[in-house]
Amino acid sequence: MDLIRRRWFPAVPPGSGSPVSGGGGGRGRQGPAGAPGPGFEPARTLFVAQSWPAGVNPAVFFTSIPPALTAAAALTPTISDPVLVVVFPGTYADPLTLVSNVHIASFSRRDVLISGATTWAPGAGVNAPQTAANEFIGVVHINFSAPISVDATAKAADLSTLELRDCGVSGLTHLARPALLADRAQIFDSICFGGPISFDETNGNIYHSFVLDLTVDGGATTMQGHQVFGPVSVLAGTLNIDQADVVAPITVSAGAFFSSTGSLLASTITSLAGASVDIRRLRQDRIWSA
Repeated sequence: MDLIRRRWFPAVPPGSGSPVSGGGGGRGRQGPAGAPGPGFEPARTLFVAQSWPAGVNPAVFFTSIPPALTAAAALTPTISDPVLVVVFPGTYADPLTLVSNVHIASFSRRDVLISGATTWAPGAGVNAPQTAANEFIGVVHINFSAPISVDATAKAADLSTLELRDCGVSGLTHLARPALLADRAQIFDSICFGGPISFDETNGNIYHSFVLDLTVDGGATTMQGHQVFGPVSVLAGTLNIDQADVVAPITVSAGAFFSSTGSLLASTITSLAGASVDIRRLRQDRIWSA
C-alpha cells in the first residue's frame, strides 16, 4: 500500500501546492450594537429649529428662540467669550429680548423670519450684569417682519453695538445716550423696506443697504452706497450720505448738519434756518429749497 501511495500520490513539498478555496459560508447573525459614538456640540453654541429628533440634548437644541436666549444668558456671555445661537429655517413668532454678547445667525437670509417684535436694552434687565462692559450683538441672515427697538440709555459705561448683516429689517428705532457716540447701530448689506430707520443720539453706520426712510435726531450717522426710498430728516446731529441714491425729499433742521459726496439726490433738499448743508460732486441736479 505504501508503494502504491508513493507511486501514484507522490509527496508534495510543503508550500509548493496551489491552495484551493472552499465556497463562502452564509452571512452570520448580527452582532450586538456598539457603544454610541462621541456627540459633537460646539462649545457655547445653541441651536434652534422648529423640530428635532427624539433624544437630542434639550440644553443645546431648542424649538423656539426665547428659551435659547435664556440658556445663553446663563452661560455669562462677554465680548471676549460670546455665545452663538444658530437658527434653522422657519418662521418664529415669539417676541425676542436680546441678550448682550449673544449673536444670532442663520445660513441664508431667505430661510428665517422672526415675526415678533425684537428689543434690546444694553445695561438693563437681563443685561444689567454687563452695564459697565462692552455689549455687542451681531445678527446675520435673519429677516424681521416686526420692528427692532434698542434703548441704551440705561447703560452705565463702555460701548454698545448692534450689528445687522445681510438682514431684512422692518423698522429700527435706536435710542442712545446723548453726546457720547458710544452706542452704535451698524447695518451692512441689508434691506430695510418694512419700516423707518430712526437714530436718536446714535453713532449710526449704514453700508450698501436699501432703506425705506431715515431720521437722525442727534449723534452722527453715515450712509455709504445703495438707496434711500423715503424721506430723510435730519432733526439734530449730523448725517453724511456718500455714493448713494436718495429719491425722496431731504429736510435739515436748525442746528443739524447734512453732507453728501458723489450721490444722486433726486428730490428736494429743504434746509431750515440755522441748518448746515455741504453737497459735493452730485451725480444729478437737485432741486434746492431754503
